Amino acid sequence: MKGVFTLKIYSLRRRIAERLSNKFNEKRVNEIGPDLACLEWLMECGSTEVDASDSAIANEGFKYFRDLRHLELLKMNFCDYFDDDAIRELALGRPAATLRDLEIVLNPSVSDGAVYWLSRLTALRRAHFYFLPYVSNRQWFIRQLKLALPRSEVIPFNSSYSC
Repeated sequence: MKGVFTLKIYSLRRRIAERLSNKFNEKRVNEIGPDLACLEWLMECGSTEVDASDSAIANEGFKYFRDLRHLELLKMNFCDYFDDDAIRELALGRPAATLRDLEIVLNPSVSDGAVYWLSRLTALRRAHFYFLPYVSNRQWFIRQLKLALPRSEVIPFNSSYSC
């Protein structure tokens, strides 16, 4: 009996999702293009993860993250056009309370100063940093993050170039 009830609830939820947030809007696709329409649809459906690896996002672009209500994971691997000021945008916006997982790999512009803003990402549970050449004192950087965010797993560096 319980299985039938669960199945009915699932079917009802699926029908609601199909009618409300999963309607294909051809007019919107024609207005803004398929890429932006898809992104808009994903956000409306509650997407919480952004993998911006290998993208050309610069400091100014981080302002788009400022008011996101449910950003939980952000991967910025091999993005070298943003610096500490971009991380400040995350820390001063809504993602400070929702961002749980952050990856920054191979960024020549993030420096020791980023730790100040990273420590304000209070929801952070996992932080992975690797090959950040402008982080000059890597041990201090990791230690400060671990002190500021004791519930967060800070992935330790494992070579002379990583952080």
